This record gives sequence, structure tokens and C-alpha cells, in this order.
Amino acid sequence: MSLGFKQKIALSASLFLGLSLLIFGVFSYYSSNTSLRHEIETIKLAQTHLLKTEIEAWLEKKINVLSATSDITATLPELSKTQVTPYLKIAKIHTNALQTFIGLEDGNMFYDNYDKKPKEGYDPRKRGWYMQAKAANGPIVTNVYIGSSTGQPMISLAVPVYVNGSFIGVIANDILLEEVIEKINSTKFEGGYAFATDNEGKLNFHPNKEVSNKKLSELDPSLKGIDTAVMSNASGIFEYQLNGAQKLLAFSKMNNGWNIFVTIDEDVAFKNIYDFLTTLLITGILMIIISLLLMRFILQAQFRPLSHLNQLIENLASSEGDLTKRLKVTSHDELGDISHNINLF
Repeated sequence: MSLGFKQKIALSASLFLGLSLLIFGVFSYYSSNTSLRHEIETIKLAQTHLLKTEIEAWLEKKINVLSATSDITATLPELSKTQVTPYLKIAKIHTNALQTFIGLEDGNMFYDNYDKKPKEGYDPRKRGWYMQAKAANGPIVTNVYIGSSTGQPMISLAVPVYVNGSFIGVIANDILLEEVIEKINSTKFEGGYAFATDNEGKLNFHPNKEVSNKKLSELDPSLKGIDTAVMSNASGIFEYQLNGAQKLLAFSKMNNGWNIFVTIDEDVAFKNIYDFLTTLLITGILMIIISLLLMRFILQAQFRPLSHLNQLIENLASSEGDLTKRLKVTSHDELGDISHNINLF
């Protein structure tokens, strides 16, 4: 089927308009996508930094209490149960600990409770909290563990004690992690949540209890590179897949080696972009349809003189051509010039 001149003009204009809208749409999509991605990454990193700051402040407050208790202990005339226990009680109250205790280089151990004694054969010098604090020559935070009596996630904080520059023991306490878990679990939003790993990379704070004590890299093949990324950077962004969903992961490393993570489903994060693209597509189609209707109306009006000219030429070409007929000149453009010149016959 051959196209008429008007149809060719309409088709050309439609193709030009469609191509223009397509280029504009692609440019707008990628520009908006880049801006939104940067904004989302910034927000998620800010959330990890906020959680990190809150948890570090929580830990620092408790460590400062133990450090102050260590300084006071170093000034006592003797390291006996009678002398030390009152300060251990105060430290327990101010750190909201389950118990506070001190292990000494001579093997003795005292608690915040006068009546409590270590189990038979218990040697504090061989315990992890004691050896870590001694080796670190400063405050330490143990890995998360499940308390034997509470069945709840816990940590131990420990600070070495020095008298006249000589190491004499370690003051420590056992802390439940309810506050930390509450802080992390409260960071929930549509399509995302927060979680944390300890300094060994194990998941100890996660909404899904089934992944507890697993490493992130064990959850999905796409997370194999996360360990390297976390070890190499204090904070950053990582993209991965989980159960077929594309996700965005922000992380921030704490001073004690823990890592705070905030993850979000990209379908949720970029929902506004997808909505924008759909709106742009619908708008573009409507614009093309409206433009075609307007163009048809305009072309019909503009090409009316040509239709009259065609009728006149057909009449002239016939055996009964009437050279006295005239075309009505309605414009001063090229079509008007043609009508004028035809009227000169």
C-alpha cells in the first residue's frame, strides 16, 4: 500500500516525535536512577553510621566504668575481697551487668557478691577474657556468646589492672545484649532491615534466627566477595542477590571489629524510578496520539488548496477543461504561490 504525501509527513513527524521522546525518556531514567541510587546509598550508609555510633557509645560508657574501677582498685591498700567487692558492686550497677568480677595474677577471683566464689579448679588466668585483656594491654570486648545460665546472647568487657606499672589482674563483667538487639531490630523499613556481625564475621544480630552464627558469604554465592569488601573498607556499599531478589547492602565497621549492616530490596528502593518510567511511557504514548490527531487536523487544513488544485488540473486535463476556473488564494506561502500562478492561465 502506497502512502500519500500527508501520510508520509504524519509518519515522519510521528517517528521524529517518538524518537525524541525515547531519547528524553532514556536520558531522564538514567539521570534519575543515578541520582536516586546515590541518595539511597547515602541514606543507608548514614543509618549504619548512626547504629554504629549508638552501639559504640553504649559500649564506651560501660568500658569507662570498668576503667574507672580499675584505676580505683590500683590505689587500694590491698586486693582483698573486703576491699574490692564494694567497687565491683558499683561497677555492676552502673554497667547494668549480670555480674562484675576481678581475676588476679595470683589466681584469686572476687565477685560483686561477697558470698559468691569461683567453681572448684576455676583459674581466671586461663580464661579468654583475662588473656585477651592482658595481651591487649587495654579494654577488650569478647565475641558474642550464649550465656550458660541465661541462654541469651552476651558479651564480656574486660580491663587490665596495673599497680605502679605492673600488671596484677583484670576486671570484667558479663553484659546481656538486649539493648543492642533492640537498637538493631528497631531499624526496620519497607523492603529492608539492619543486622550485625561480630569480629569473626558471624551473624549474631539478625531478624532471621536460622542464620545465627553463619557468615554472610555462606548465605548466597553472590555474597562471596562481601568478606573481602568488609575487611578492606571501614564502610561501603555492596550489591548481592538473596532468594532471587536483587539487594543493596550498606556496612560500617565498629572499633571493636563488629560490622553494622543495612540491607534493602532494590525493587522497593527504586520503586519511584519504575513508577516514573511507567508514567513517562504512558505520557509519551498519549503525546504521540494527541500529536497525530492535531497533525491530521492541521494537514487537512493546510492541504485543502492542494486538493482544489488537483481537482482543477483533473478538469483541465479532461476534454472539457474550463480555463476560466480560478483557485481561491487563502495564504501567502508556497501553496498560495502555486494557486496564484495557476490563476494566470
